[in-house]
Amino acid sequence: MTLQENNAVALVDLRSRRVVGSFSAGTVTRTDADTADDDVVAFDDPLTAPREPDAVQWTPDGHLVTADEGDLAREPSGGRGRTVFSTSGRVLFSSGGSAERALDDPGLHPDGRSDDKGAEFEGAEVALVRGATYALLGSERGDAVLVYDLGREPTPELLQVLPTGAAPEGLLAVPQRPLFLISNEDDGTISVFGLDRR
Repeated sequence: MTLQENNAVALVDLRSRRVVGSFSAGTVTRTDADTADDDVVAFDDPLTAPREPDAVQWTPDGHLVTADEGDLAREPSGGRGRTVFSTSGRVLFSSGGSAERALDDPGLHPDGRSDDKGAEFEGAEVALVRGATYALLGSERGDAVLVYDLGREPTPELLQVLPTGAAPEGLLAVPQRPLFLISNEDDGTISVFGLDRR
């Protein structure tokens, strides 16, 4: 589970109901952020900030994927992407600016939030669907979900950007259908996507 405002992750053994480990989520240091609300999207600003992860999911290889939203700071902050951790807290993959760039390609990057927490990647889901492992990353401020092929852990391959309703928060895969369900906080809608693999 994430301890967002403590910038940490805790491991809980549900059978024994005991905390069996914890680690700091650490900080992101980048030179490819957009930290100015100026109607210009330019990923060339420095950013050092705590990740402050919100959602967390297990991967099939036993790693942890976090959506690094940010939370407390009232300035350019938050991890603004995703991180893959080992269970000991070692960073196996950090997205850097690639997640926000993926939003910007179809014009979904929220420049008006650049001086705050950026795209605010809040939701995450990992699921095995029809023999492939997918990771979904929801951007609350970008009104979109990024879909990744997680077949080459821990490095994901971006497959698609899905526009959603306003402020996607909860992400759920229904592998049997196969569907991806997204609950959108601001407009009270649910976005439903079907997997089409030809």
